[in-house]
Amino acid sequence: VELYMNGTYMGSYMFTEKVGMANNSVDIDEELGYLLELDTYGSSDEPIYTTGSYSLPVKVSEPDLLELPSSESSVRLNSILNDVKEMSSCLYNNGDINDVLDVETTARFFLANDYVLNQEINHPKSTFLYKENLNDLGSPYVFGPVWDCDKGWDNDVRVPHREYQPLTSLMLYAGFWMPSNVQDDWFQHLWTDETFRAFVAKRWAD
Repeated sequence: VELYMNGTYMGSYMFTEKVGMANNSVDIDEELGYLLELDTYGSSDEPIYTTGSYSLPVKVSEPDLLELPSSESSVRLNSILNDVKEMSSCLYNNGDINDVLDVETTARFFLANDYVLNQEINHPKSTFLYKENLNDLGSPYVFGPVWDCDKGWDNDVRVPHREYQPLTSLMLYAGFWMPSNVQDDWFQHLWTDETFRAFVAKRWAD
């Protein structure tokens, strides 16, 4: 968007829509599901909760738990964090990822980030995932939408990695760094799962 204010040119901006729970974004019922963001940057309005086997920095993007009565908000938050912990434990302990993830959409998400050399899934930062129904044991986590690729397209002075080159290595290895609080990289571990690798290979071949 070329922006002018009172006849004065103010510059060129990208006009985009915020990720949220809506029929043209993440179309799920906020009474049942929730949208999470893995992001190391929090605020008083959007605090970060470190949870699970990977010390994942989890932020509840929607619904806005601050709008709920404190007792209800606390119950729902604990339910969400416990569910994330169970999901990450399944992967960490080499369980069946089909029990907790929509593996095909996760493979698509992985490939999209790798294709544009987006490092933020390693941080992790601006990494979204959602669950349609917290009360349904069969409801899997879905990664996406892909968001904020400003560190992609080889657009960072910290790339190439000293050991892995981004044009010849997966970004889960060639990404610039992992923060000290993240004990084991989620996506690096996921890449060791044969079911996931098969889905990625199939989507790449398609």
